[in-house]
Amino acid sequence: MYSPAIQPCCCRPDDKYYLEHRERLLQEHDEEQQRLQEEHEERLRALERAGYDELERRRETERQERKNDENLRQQARTQRIREEQEQEAARKARMEAQNEEHRRKIRKFQEDSDKKIAELKWNSEQKSARDLQEYEENRRRTQEIERKRQEEFERDRDSWQAAEQAKEARHQADMRSRDERMAQEQLEHEKRMRKIKADAEEVQREQYRRWEERQKLANAQLRQLFEMVIQRRWNQMIENRWANRLCFLQGVNRPVAREFRDLHQQFNATVLQQNKEKDLQYIAMTVSVVISALDNEMKTMDQEGQKMEDYYRRTGAEFLREIQRSTEDVADKCQALKASLISFRGECVSCTASSLATAKPLADDLEQTVAKIPTIHQLKERFEGSWNNPESQEDGQQSNVIITEVYD
Repeated sequence: MYSPAIQPCCCRPDDKYYLEHRERLLQEHDEEQQRLQEEHEERLRALERAGYDELERRRETERQERKNDENLRQQARTQRIREEQEQEAARKARMEAQNEEHRRKIRKFQEDSDKKIAELKWNSEQKSARDLQEYEENRRRTQEIERKRQEEFERDRDSWQAAEQAKEARHQADMRSRDERMAQEQLEHEKRMRKIKADAEEVQREQYRRWEERQKLANAQLRQLFEMVIQRRWNQMIENRWANRLCFLQGVNRPVAREFRDLHQQFNATVLQQNKEKDLQYIAMTVSVVISALDNEMKTMDQEGQKMEDYYRRTGAEFLREIQRSTEDVADKCQALKASLISFRGECVSCTASSLATAKPLADDLEQTVAKIPTIHQLKERFEGSWNNPESQEDGQQSNVIITEVYD
């Protein structure tokens, strides 16, 4: 702005008009300077308010972006939880169907066993009834023979007595010889009767002994059937225990996979931001959570491997070696992923992290190794040739039970 300068006056310095004119010019100059100073301060305040508004706008934009990122992460977590719940419900449905099928087979087997037991019992009773009938028939025939012999003997004695009375006078001497002969015949007859009775008692004892042997055989077969039912039920319980144990081993990696997915998503979202030092520090803490989950998984796998080795020394079952090798492979993969994540955490702390390209293949390899842990059906198919159930072999069937009960 133009500021009027003080023009020299041609009047004398002591002139009154000169002095008033000078004073007026000086006052106008001061007012102009004060006005310019106020305008300058007003412009500075306007610039300061504009700067504050721009700063608040940027802060609001950053808060909105962080809120959107948090919403996206929350939606991803919700979707993942929903998918896991659906998978768990499907798995429970499959397990329930398998349990129902097992119960149906057990009921069918129980019904077949009851039919066989009833048939054996009925055959035994029929056999005993036939033996008893044969014995009664033999005894009746023996009594009939003896009755006929007794009648014949009585007829002979009556005829002999009649002849003796008619010839008593003439055959007095023959009476003594005939009496002696009759006494001898009586002795022989009693001897024959004793022999017949002894033979009948011996036959009765032999038939009773055979009946007892058949009864013992039927009872032994019945006990064997009950033992077969109990053994098969026990084998099924053992298989269920091992199936649950293998499912537990396959599910140990789920926390690691979940935390690693969250880490991968957070890091990908951080890479797109301008100021990412604080987010990298937060990601370093997330990496520590993943490493802690890996330590828990390695501890579980090491404990299971030691248990399988101890079980193998006690039982010699080859399938325990297979499970032990699977746990050792999973522990090695966990160790490799842990080393890569420790290196990545150091990069995050120093704010030099740029990619998860090294850890991502190791995490995928870990999931594939966990998926290779054998199931109960795979173990049965692999080791079925060397495991047989003796009771099933007697029926011409090979058992599919290959798992041995091991107590801690």
